[in-house]
Amino acid sequence: MRSTNNKLLISVCASLFLIFLLFLFPALDNGIVGGISNLRSDGLDRAMDWVTNIGSGIVIFFIITALFLYEERKRKWIIPLWLSFFLASLITLALKLLVARERPFELLGLAHANEFAFWDSSFPSWHAVMVFSALPVLDREFPRIKIFWIAFALLIVFSRLYFGIHFLSDLIAGALLGYLSGFLFVRIWENHVWKRNKAKAVGKRAHGRR
Repeated sequence: MRSTNNKLLISVCASLFLIFLLFLFPALDNGIVGGISNLRSDGLDRAMDWVTNIGSGIVIFFIITALFLYEERKRKWIIPLWLSFFLASLITLALKLLVARERPFELLGLAHANEFAFWDSSFPSWHAVMVFSALPVLDREFPRIKIFWIAFALLIVFSRLYFGIHFLSDLIAGALLGYLSGFLFVRIWENHVWKRNKAKAVGKRAHGRR
């Protein structure tokens, strides 16, 4: 447990430092998006468009919920999973309104067909928030698909950079926020909710023997 917490702390500090660095030197953030956008081609555009649509928050929500509904003994994780999505999404909306950062394609003049609402600014990425908020719960209950999910998440992140929808700092912030939200609810459920429920069940059995 202590080793896991130490690794998480190091990862959080490194992510925050990288976000700060990219905000401090926006030319670096701009250059990363600009460089990746130079890879664009018709075939790759179609592939990345499919990836970014599959990675939308609503699709992620239903995919993960269906996965946990499939096995009855894992359904107990649906509530913490939903709470993780809800908290992370709420904080994301607040940050989008507070930071109100323009998207890369707007600042750099990159070609892009979609329009976004005034409140749906660039920082942080909701796609990254949603896909990474599921990771702690998946790691707990479906460790075999963890690597697949990380690869899927990174592909979604790349698609957002590819189309100039987000800066790298937006995506790192979204991934960090989502993962921390998921991690928080996993710990709350393991250390408080289920322990309390188990204690109640033991108490009822003891009372029934009297």
